[in-house]
Amino acid sequence: MSFIMMTVTEKKEKKMKKIRKAFAVLLCGVLAATAFAACGGTAEKVTIKISGSSSITPLMKELAAEYEKDNDVTIMISSSDSSSGVKDAISGTSHIGMASRKLKDTETEQGVVGTKICIDGIACVVNVSNSDLTDVTSVQLYDLYMNGTALSATVTKGIKREGGSGTRDGFDSLVKNAEGVSMKDAQEDGQELNSSVISEANSTSAVTTAIKSDPSKFGYISYGSVTSDVKVLTYEGVAPSEQAIKDGSYKMQRDFTVAVNESLKETAGEDVYNAVNAFIEWILESDAAHAIISAKGCVNL
Repeated sequence: MSFIMMTVTEKKEKKMKKIRKAFAVLLCGVLAATAFAACGGTAEKVTIKISGSSSITPLMKELAAEYEKDNDVTIMISSSDSSSGVKDAISGTSHIGMASRKLKDTETEQGVVGTKICIDGIACVVNVSNSDLTDVTSVQLYDLYMNGTALSATVTKGIKREGGSGTRDGFDSLVKNAEGVSMKDAQEDGQELNSSVISEANSTSAVTTAIKSDPSKFGYISYGSVTSDVKVLTYEGVAPSEQAIKDGSYKMQRDFTVAVNESLKETAGEDVYNAVNAFIEWILESDAAHAIISAKGCVNL
């Protein structure tokens, strides 16, 4: 009887020791966490680095600001041009590259995957004081840029974007002469833009500034970046609008694309990889993102 009682007592004591030990471990954890917080310690946020197209940058900044409200991430965005953004994604300098065009075969061959997030129109713009030009055609634009032929009595010059610009790639691909040859094809065949009337601007804002300061110039910018500083022309008789871009009646349009390296998980880590994919999925699927895209004059997919 006494043996049984002693065994039960020993069992109870062992159980109590386990409980006390578990409590001690838990208490140490709580104390450690409290001390960490008291010293200003917090869990490190995941940072998503994005770079590229100056046309996409204003839209991406608004999308990022909205996403950061409900997600524990920091999104850093730097503006350059489409080709630079894709190169950054290839090299790992950025986690997401922005391109205002489709990715080239030479880019995807280097391990990046493009995802179209929306469609944007390219707006044809002149100075707000202009009164003699309301519409331009593809042939007229080809003649201005390739041959130096004035668009009107007052609009005699044009502005081009820099070589890596997705907006320029779209414009040069879409503008064609009467025979159907595009400006892009003509330049690849060795022809040059007419340097006597064509000057270069290296960003969307630089084009707007140049147009605002010189009534003789024509330029092209993202429709989503149009401000009251410029006058928007119709193209082939159609004004740019979300509906006209969506139904295809406004022909001067291109894709907004994000580029991500296929090896991002291995090079940047699983946390960054998951955060990047979650952000892109949010852009494609959420009502909040779609509202921002529409408000910027772009068309959701």
